[in-house]
This record gives sequence, C-alpha cells and structure tokens, in this order.
Amino acid sequence: MSTPHAGTMVTAALVAAMLVGAVGAAAQDDEERRREALKSLPYVSWTEKEVDEKEHGVTVYDSLRAYDGYTLYVGKTHVTLVDMSGEAVHSWRNPTLKRLEHAKLTPDGHAYVILPRRGVFELDWDGEIVWSGEALVHHDFDMEPGGDLLAIAYDEVVMREFGPTPILSDKIVRLGRDGTVTDVWRLHEHRDDLAQWCSEEALTTVSEDVPEDDWSHANTLEIIREPGETALPVDLGMGDGGDGYATGEAGARHPAFEPGNALICVRNLDFIGVVDLDSGEIVWGWGPGEIDHPHQPTLLANGNVLLFDNGFFRGWSRVIEYDPVADEIVWEYKESDPYDFFSRGRGACQKLPNGNVLITESAKGRVLEVTPDGEVVWNFLNPSRQRDRRGTFYRSFRYDRDVMDRIIAEQGE
Repeated sequence: MSTPHAGTMVTAALVAAMLVGAVGAAAQDDEERRREALKSLPYVSWTEKEVDEKEHGVTVYDSLRAYDGYTLYVGKTHVTLVDMSGEAVHSWRNPTLKRLEHAKLTPDGHAYVILPRRGVFELDWDGEIVWSGEALVHHDFDMEPGGDLLAIAYDEVVMREFGPTPILSDKIVRLGRDGTVTDVWRLHEHRDDLAQWCSEEALTTVSEDVPEDDWSHANTLEIIREPGETALPVDLGMGDGGDGYATGEAGARHPAFEPGNALICVRNLDFIGVVDLDSGEIVWGWGPGEIDHPHQPTLLANGNVLLFDNGFFRGWSRVIEYDPVADEIVWEYKESDPYDFFSRGRGACQKLPNGNVLITESAKGRVLEVTPDGEVVWNFLNPSRQRDRRGTFYRSFRYDRDVMDRIIAEQGE
C-alpha cells in the first residue's frame, strides 16, 4: 500500500483546519445575528436600529400586480389612511386619546380604536368620540351582529399552579352599546382544554422574557361568520367572494369553524384555537411545537388559517397558511435569509382578493404586499421618524379603492 506524500498530508490538514474554522465562524456569525435579532423588543414605538433617512413611504410599487386600494395603519396618536403612493388621504385623531394600538373602519367612515387598558373608542370622520366601551382591553376586538363588541381584556387571576400571587391571564368581554361590560369567557377556566395541545411546562410557567407575570398574552379575536355576513373590515369591499375572508363555508371543511365561534391566538402558549362561545369549550387548537409566539390568525374563505409566526425565540419571522383538515402548512413567506424578516412582537397578515398577502413587519415599521410566489409588489415604510429611528406599528389593513372612494366623497374630503 502506498503512503501519501507528506506535503499532501499537510495540505489536507490545512484544508480541514480551514473548513473547521469556516464552520466555526459561520456558527458564531449566526449566533451573533440571533442575538442582534432578539434585541428587537416587542411593543416599542421606534425601531431599534438606525434607518436610512431617505427611506420612507412607498419604496416598491408594481401597479399591475399589487391590489389597488387604501392602507390603514395606526400611530401613537392617530389613525392614518394612505393611498398606493403612500400619500395620506385622511387621519383620525382625538387629543384625549394617546398610545393607540389598533383600529378598524366602518362603512360610514368611523374608526374604532383600542387604547390598551382603557377601552375601545368609536371616532367619527372628524375624530370626535361618539361611543366608547371602557375596560382593560388590549390587542383586538370584533363586532357582533347586533352591534356590541367582543374584545380581549386583561384578567388578573390566582391559579393553583402559580401559588397565591395573581398572574395576568386573558378573557373575552362584551362591550355593550349601552355602556355595559360583561365577561363572556375566561381563559384560565379552560386550562384542561388547553392541556390537549399545550405542555404542562407551558401551562405552569411564566416566561422570563415577558413582563408582569404575563401567562397567556392573547392577541387575536375573530368571530366566525355566517355565509354572507360581514365583519367590520369586510364591510369595506374585501369580502365579496374572493379568497380573502371567512364565511360559514369554511365550517364545512372543518366542523370546529362554525359561525358564532371565535378564533383566538394565545401568544405565550404558541397556541391558536377556536372557542365555542355558547359552551365555553375550546373545540379546536394547533400550534405548540410548530409556531413561535404567533399573531393574528385569520380564517380564509377556503377554510385555511393565515397567521404571522413571529419566531420570538427563533430569531426570524414567517407568514404561513395552515390547512386544519390536512394538518399541514400549505404556504409560507419568509426571506431567503430568514433573519432579514423579523418582528419579535406584533405583526399581521391579510389575504387580498387578488391572492396576494399584505404583511405588517411591525418592529421595522414596514408593510409589504407579496404575491403567492413571494415577490414584493408594494413596500411601505412608516414615514414617522424620531431622529434616526422609524416609527413602528401594530397592524395594517388594505381597503377596497371603490368603497373607500365613495366614503371619502360622502365625507367631502
């Protein structure tokens, strides 16, 4: 048997050392990027990183492939509607309302806005408060057929797993048009339901990465509709039979998604589920081990669920469409380098009638519209800046152009 030349052995050793070094450097670089990504803390008002002062407003617009309409987003003190070029066409603001979180529009041009821990306020076109439901609400709400609102609210409770000290859970409350506030459903009372999907550790632990002993942190409430029945945003031309919004037809694919039930998201448990509001039972759930601190699941007309999977601990985000019948992810959007797309907290997604998806990358103050193939056809950067930081926001929503043009004309804008 021949013996390799000494020079060959040295060269091989050098190559091996270089490979090990390269792998080690890549791993170190990857870890540094993870740590950098995790600095993007949730619910801050300004981006963590410096931004290019020249980069703001619409930076990408493919008019042939983007869905034509108006986009709504919420700043700390105002709700703003912009056209496809990024120009503001109207704002709703009231000097008594600050630190706004979320907003939805009505067909008469009113805006319902959330002030965390204070309530939901209805503003007319001129920003005057015409109704309010005051409670410890946060994150999301939806309207019942009779006009009352269901909203997520904080619920301070004592749970045996955590001893005598109260922790922060969530509940669903009804905000009546007559000013009444009624408890509808309390999450902690359905711990046994959650145990079907969530681990014992998740149900008995409050993460050190969240404040105020925040056990659950629900962030989404969507009432499932009868065929033809509409929710607030759907009223503005987005639910006309396209593939964007849920109707009772979705329940025909999966029996849990019956009209009148509610789709919820419990971020800290990595859980999305369906609640039967009559019985209180959680009749369907999914998520633990698959998603990481998600936001805004929404039921599509095809019976699938679209959601923003934040990647709180993973360090990068994605938007996915999940088929609850086949139990599989059928569509996903993420960047080719996953770390380039990340919002540790917040985040939102909306299926548009043309099949595109509008995505809110909250922590970067960015809204993008992507095609089913993942191409960006519209990109909007929050024009609000503080020195070298861009303003962030929670969610955005695209409204149909024809419907909004009618509302704007009626309001004399």
